[in-house]
Amino acid sequence: KIKEINDKYRKLEAFNKNLVASMEKIQDKFIRCPITGLFNEMFFLDYMKNAYGDFPNGALCLIDIDNLADIRLEYGTRYRDETLKNLAYLLKRDKGEKHRVFKLQDALFACFIPDSEKTRAIAVAEQIRKSTAQSNLFRERITLSVGMVFFDEVTEDLEKPESITEFLNNTAYNRLRIAKLTGNSVCSETKAQQNVDAVKKVLLVDGDELTLDL
Repeated sequence: KIKEINDKYRKLEAFNKNLVASMEKIQDKFIRCPITGLFNEMFFLDYMKNAYGDFPNGALCLIDIDNLADIRLEYGTRYRDETLKNLAYLLKRDKGEKHRVFKLQDALFACFIPDSEKTRAIAVAEQIRKSTAQSNLFRERITLSVGMVFFDEVTEDLEKPESITEFLNNTAYNRLRIAKLTGNSVCSETKAQQNVDAVKKVLLVDGDELTLDL
């Protein structure tokens, strides 16, 4: 009887382990990008709700592949996906121990830097951009544009986590657009004249082309 009980216990334990593994696989499908394996935009938005409270000196980088649309047109979807995988590999390989990398929509990635001085965070973004441009991993060299926002830019009137997250994401995205318009660079601050110049340039670009590129 003791052996029979032990056998049942082992079977139940194995069943529970398999059940947990199956649940984790199902969960991963919802929170990870199927191409890169990085946490996806849904997970990123949820993560950012708590990031400001936990890391008031943090920084957020939005990273976009400038020429991914051209690569897809030239080589097809398969190589586009390979390009995304290779960039994900570089970002994971070169990131700091506490940095977090996410895959958002299309050609967009996010890198969260928990605690860093502005100059050091900007240097990290520049290093990402330069090392990617020089990498031999890609069949065709890619260039990146980066928009950055720093958590100390959050104003006191933003109290709810959702409002703070929206401000951080929108600011970083606006700076990313400026970086793309000025040419594969890092934009870490927004000046009034930059906004005016960016709007003028956007008006001169065909909307469909800009949407495709972004």
